Amino acid sequence: GKGAAARQKMRDAGFGHVEITAALQQAKGDGVKALDLLLSGWKPERSHTGDVGAVGCPFSRGDGARHTASPYRGVPGRGAKPGGARTAGGRVLGSPRQARLDVLLTEDTDLSCPITLLLFQQPVVASDGGIYERAAVVKLMQLGGLSPITLCKLSPEISPAEDVKMRATAFMSARALELLDFAQEAHKADAYVMAVQAAERAKEYVAALDNEDRDPALVRKLRETWR
Repeated sequence: GKGAAARQKMRDAGFGHVEITAALQQAKGDGVKALDLLLSGWKPERSHTGDVGAVGCPFSRGDGARHTASPYRGVPGRGAKPGGARTAGGRVLGSPRQARLDVLLTEDTDLSCPITLLLFQQPVVASDGGIYERAAVVKLMQLGGLSPITLCKLSPEISPAEDVKMRATAFMSARALELLDFAQEAHKADAYVMAVQAAERAKEYVAALDNEDRDPALVRKLRETWR
């Protein structure tokens, strides 16, 4: 829908989950209005940002530090190889390989928490029927926040969303393997920036998986890629 597309655009634009969550609250859950707010230069108040910042997901990027959900976060741009396509913000314009990477870095919004906009790790069903990351919705209830779906106060009842957890785990496992294949291919083609972006995201996915969900073959491939 339009709301999900707007959330993805906010992520792709490099806005952090603190800003996005604050904008969604300001816009009463309307993703399109929230996107317009952020693009207009709107900033959450300092006190508001402090509250929202406490709403976090256990799903961490890399070393556990908070990052935005943009596919291109934190990667130093080295530019294209001599004679290659032009670059913009670390991206290679007009490159079929870049287009493939863009697809691989795009995450399934149906498997992402609507509060944090990160992939689920411990999804739960809340009293409004919505599915959220456990830590995020518990914190939202502690802060007295309203349901992003009904805009009513949430009751404390939550239950595990096992099917969603299985789907999110399957997505991360499969996508990590695709990203590592891409990273090795890009490295051989001297497309080092793209190789690093793909390998970093794959590493984050593998780190987010429970030990019992980590395919040994996937772990070996990750180690080979980072040697």
